[in-house]
Amino acid sequence: MKLTVLGGSHAGVNPGAGSSGYLVSHRGTNVAVDLGPNTMIELRKHVDHRLLDGVLLSHCHIDHFFDIITLRLDINYNTVKVDRKTPVHLPPGAEELLREIVAPVAKLDRCDDYFECFEFQEYDPDQVLKIGTVSVRFAPTAHSIPGWAMRFTGDGEPLDLAFTSDTGPNSSLAPFVANVHVLLAEATYGIDPKREMQRDIRSHMTLGETIAFASHANAHMLVLTHTAVELQNDTYVDHASPRFPGPVHLAMPGLVVEWGRS
Repeated sequence: MKLTVLGGSHAGVNPGAGSSGYLVSHRGTNVAVDLGPNTMIELRKHVDHRLLDGVLLSHCHIDHFFDIITLRLDINYNTVKVDRKTPVHLPPGAEELLREIVAPVAKLDRCDDYFECFEFQEYDPDQVLKIGTVSVRFAPTAHSIPGWAMRFTGDGEPLDLAFTSDTGPNSSLAPFVANVHVLLAEATYGIDPKREMQRDIRSHMTLGETIAFASHANAHMLVLTHTAVELQNDTYVDHASPRFPGPVHLAMPGLVVEWGRS
């Protein structure tokens, strides 16, 4: 399997890095996971955006889905057309929200179906979602709105990838990500021991909480995402490496992590 980072910034984009966005690849299957602002620029460097096997969104915050509109523009106005619709897998209730967001523009452009290039499907978080050679399981996060962590398994591949999406430290995700090979985990609040002492119910984690979470889950590799340059995210790997037993990476556009037999 292969993970390619398309963004990695928190809700406010960092210089040169879009928000949450990732490409999961396995044996010819390519799935874009979240498409936050400015992630399409990186996506087009790695795969033909018109031929994605699927787009998968974790929740309905704009920093995780805004570039779904950019993808629509890139498909509709590309000079080379394709005779297919892109499967877009949405969390429950998301299709109505997306259509409401673009309704004024669709009316202005006289579009009967603004998203006609997409095949929208709302996934059932209690069921396994199959996209090509990749199977996805879901678990609820501790966030300000309903959101879903994801665990990706490639056909014939024993080593999984898990993505926390946005979640606070009070989640029950540890069993869901147990023994995962690559853990893509948010660390929004950075190095903040004072916040950790407060033990409050929050929608995001500090770096220390993320390290503890990944260690408890027995993850092999940790990729830190949803970070802010204002919190000196360039220091996170040096801070985490002595505290986590496996390799640590900072999610930056273009980072590629590959493992297994793909």
